[in-house]
Amino acid sequence: MTPPASLVARFMPQRGRDARREDEDRLLKLYWNRAELKKGYSELRKERTWLNEQLKEKDAEIGRAHEQLDSLESMLTNPASALNAVVHFQLRALWRASHQKLTQLASELRTQQEERERRKQTREYNQDKQKRLRELDESIEAQQAIVSARRAERYDLAEQVDRLTAFWFFFKRRKLRQSLDAAEQAFATARTELNALRDERAKVDAEPWPQYSGLSLESRRTINAAVIALAQQLFIHFAAESLALMAKAAMQKPVHEMGYGSIEECNSLIDRIGKALAATTADREYARELRQRGAHILGAATFRKESDAAPVASSIGSVGQGYEGQALASRLDLAALEVNVLAEDYWDVYRALIA
Repeated sequence: MTPPASLVARFMPQRGRDARREDEDRLLKLYWNRAELKKGYSELRKERTWLNEQLKEKDAEIGRAHEQLDSLESMLTNPASALNAVVHFQLRALWRASHQKLTQLASELRTQQEERERRKQTREYNQDKQKRLRELDESIEAQQAIVSARRAERYDLAEQVDRLTAFWFFFKRRKLRQSLDAAEQAFATARTELNALRDERAKVDAEPWPQYSGLSLESRRTINAAVIALAQQLFIHFAAESLALMAKAAMQKPVHEMGYGSIEECNSLIDRIGKALAATTADREYARELRQRGAHILGAATFRKESDAAPVASSIGSVGQGYEGQALASRLDLAALEVNVLAEDYWDVYRALIA
């Protein structure tokens, strides 16, 4: 007959019960360790899959790069196709030069505006500090007069008490002593207030200069409007030479998919590209028109959020909106007039904007 489990536990040696408990603890730890290992193994498999996908993408990119290099090498063996490649890369250089102008303008305007805001912040802080110091000086001067008056009153009462030495002045002397005690208290209070004002002035005088918190939202929006205005101005300049659309296509398609005509046509394009790039810095109306465009863009711009510095593209409109007086129609065709440089991201304008 098998004894009950309770009797076995009761008469089982203590060492045996401890060993059984240790075995159970080890088994439980092994179970949890197994679960953790399975979880870690699953995560490693996911990471391995992701890395394999990344490796395949990189291999595909390398393959495409080799194909483009082989295609370019074959193009350069032929004078006509070689000139087409030259035109293609010069158009890409034109695009990058235009983007560089945008980033340079944004950087220069940012530096100028930060300097203005720092000077304004320093000037306003210094004015406020000097105003507070003057007010404290006036309060200190007034409080010093009060302290002097309280001190004189105390001395006067003390002298009166000292003079009343006869016994028949007992009641009068007692009344004067009460007044003297009140004068002593008033003097101590006035002196405490004077010290507090002096401490406050020393604290204000020792205040550090405020830290510059960065460009204001209004300044960032103004700079972005100027950058977009420059993008429009560059588009108009190159579109007048029929180069803006060609530059955009050159940034979107590989060289072997582009054709620019015969050797004579390619040479003409190369000449036009060089002259157009050189003329971007020779326009005397450049600064005036840029300010006009920036003001128009800033006035028309809307923003998705109150904290956004970059405007909604649709609110900017096309390069022809708001500039009828500049006779753009005589310089550009109708399609070019309807181009929105922000919506189409001409010259990578979005990357030049300040967040």
